[in-house]
Parts: sequence; structure tokens; C-alpha cells
Amino acid sequence: KGIKDSKECDSKMAVYVSKCGAYKCRKPKFSCKKARREVNRCRKKGYAVKNCKVLSKVKLSNKDSKECDSKMAVYVSKCGAYKCGKPKFSCKKARIEVNRCRKKGYAVKNCKVLSKVKLSSKDSKECDSKMAVYVSKCGAYKCRKPKFSCKKAHIEVNRCRMKGYTVKNCKVLSKVKLSSKDSKECDSKMAVYVSRCGAYRCRKPKFSCKKARIELKNRCRWKGYVLNNCKALSQHKLDTKSIEKCDTKAIRYESKCGPYKC
Repeated sequence: KGIKDSKECDSKMAVYVSKCGAYKCRKPKFSCKKARREVNRCRKKGYAVKNCKVLSKVKLSNKDSKECDSKMAVYVSKCGAYKCGKPKFSCKKARIEVNRCRKKGYAVKNCKVLSKVKLSSKDSKECDSKMAVYVSKCGAYKCRKPKFSCKKAHIEVNRCRMKGYTVKNCKVLSKVKLSSKDSKECDSKMAVYVSRCGAYRCRKPKFSCKKARIELKNRCRWKGYVLNNCKALSQHKLDTKSIEKCDTKAIRYESKCGPYKC
């Protein structure tokens, strides 16, 4: 400390002593909670406590073992016997365990089995045990339905369109005629979508310069369409209809993505 600081602190100490009596250095209060934490750290390192499961199989060094013995002795003298606390039961975690069983193929009453794999006798017994624990602690296991997602429902209707399902004002993506069974299924999906999410809108795909370039390069140049400063990939002469189509693609590309570079 500098002389200036030292003089200031001397002055503060003099004021304290004159007003409040001798300055006593207080020790921090002993906390059983903190002391327990220290012993828990020892257990994680591999320190064995009577009737407690060792959390680590690593053997403690002689130095660490002595230090942990000391911490345990302090804890016991101040706080009484060290009890091995069991983790609190969590219905959320227990449910996750049962869900894991269902994914493996464990059948729960009124629940759809998520996997068609048949469980082994050992796995089945283990899952029965987990289910029994869940029911005893948390009540009946309810099969939760996934939340409805308009995004996913839209994807489903799009799959129908790709198969050839006609949606009003939407371009049919496939020319294949749907079977009666598929058509009914798609009608059902569409009805669900409309009831939950409102009218189905035909979304236009976002313009992609990468895809537009592929259209020009692969479909036009290969056919024989000549782009400025580009070598024609095919010797074939394009018909008027194809040229018009390729011109349209080239104009669109240049307006959105800048000049086409070879």
C-alpha cells in the first residue's frame, strides 16, 4: 500500500477503535450445506463413504484420501452423521424412460407402438418395471398426442400434390392419376389442414439463382442455346419454341442474378 493509503486506513482504524472498541476478526459462519458439497466432491473423485455408492471407480491418491477424511471428520463433528441422499424422484424423467421403452417396441395400453421390433424378454421385464414405478408414483400413463403443426400439415398436402392431387388454383405437380384410396386420404388431409389452418395457399417456391443457372446451363446450353461469350454445348439447332423458352429463362436469370458468366 502507498503511504497515502496507509495513513487513510490508520485514520479509519483509529475512528473504529475509538467509537466501537477493539476490532475483532470475524470468522465466517460454518455452513453444513457447503461442507456437504465438499464431501460430495470427494465422493465424485472416488472417496468411499459407509453405505454410500462410490460415484467414481478411480482410486484416490494418499494425499487426496487424507484431505477427504479431514473434510468428512469436520462435517460429522459439526453436522452429525453423513447421510447418502437419494436423488428426488422425477415424473418427467420416469416418463422419458417409459418413452424410451415405447420406441424400442414396448406396448402400452391404448398407445401406438412406435417401433415394430419385438422386445426381448429381458427388455420387456425392465420396461414393465419402469412402467410400474411410473404408475405407482405419477398415476396412469397417458398417451400424449403431438401438437398439431400447420407447417407439417402443409407438407402433407404438398406430398399429395406431388402424387397428382388437384388443389383449386394450384398447379398439379404430377400428371399421375391418383387412386381412389390415395384421393380419399388426400381429401382427409386437406380437410384437416383447412379446418386448422385456414385456406390452403399455393406457395410459389423461392427463386434460386443456383436452380435458374442449372436450367440455363443444363437444359438450354446442352440443347444448343447460345449464351453471350459461351460455347454452345450441343451442335443441334434449337426450334423456335425452345429458343423462346430459353430466352425467357435467360432474361429471368439476368434480371434476378446478374449477367450469366460462363
